[in-house]
This record gives sequence, C-alpha cells and structure tokens, in this order.
Amino acid sequence: MLKLATLVYVKRPGQTLMLHRIKRQHDMHQGKWNGLGGKLEQGETPEECAVREVCEESGCLLYTSDAADERSSVD
Repeated sequence: MLKLATLVYVKRPGQTLMLHRIKRQHDMHQGKWNGLGGKLEQGETPEECAVREVCEESGCLLYTSDAADERSSVD
C-alpha cells in the first residue's frame, strides 16, 4: 500500500532548517541530514501534514501561505 508523506525544507536567505537523524537505532537514515516531514494522517491534506510535521519536529509555526514551492512526486 502506498503511504503519502510530506518533505519540507524551511528556508530563509542563506539558511535551510534540517534535522540530523541520530535518535532511532537501526534507522536506515541514521546520521543523515534531512528536511522536515512525515506521513499523512487519515483525512489530512498534504498542506496540513506539512504544517503539523514542521511544528512537531521543530516547534516552528508554518503557515500554508508561506509555501513558496509545492511539488508532488510519486515513484
């Protein structure tokens, strides 16, 4: 089953907010830097998911009108 998720890069001039994945043991992404995001919850839009995940992972409040670039990709 296909799980939809968001990936957000919070940027301002000369800076990009990234997370360093070090907490979970046996995480295939352990030690890597990544943007913020996660899986959509039931009934949630991608925009709602992005706002929620950014807040949960960084404490930053994101407003959907702040989205400068929105792209969809299915592999």
